[in-house]
Amino acid sequence: MLYFELIEERLDQIRVSVNRLEKMKLMALEKFLSDPDNFAVSEHHLRTSLEALFDISRHIIAKKSLGKPENYKQVRYFRSVESVNAGF
Repeated sequence: MLYFELIEERLDQIRVSVNRLEKMKLMALEKFLSDPDNFAVSEHHLRTSLEALFDISRHIIAKKSLGKPENYKQVRYFRSVESVNAGF
């Protein structure tokens, strides 16, 4: 059984991070490059979004008993197999 509360928490993390990245995207390139913290903040939010996405994927893989991925590449593999089996 999927834990939708966990999935929703991770989706909220993704929404927050994407919103921050969208705001940073509006910044002029010169201003963005003038402060090294801008790059660090962008990297943080990108990483947070990706980790939340992989957490959701690992959760679905585990709850559907598709296997136990040991790294991100395997998460992508298991999700693609699951999609093919589901007819997507």
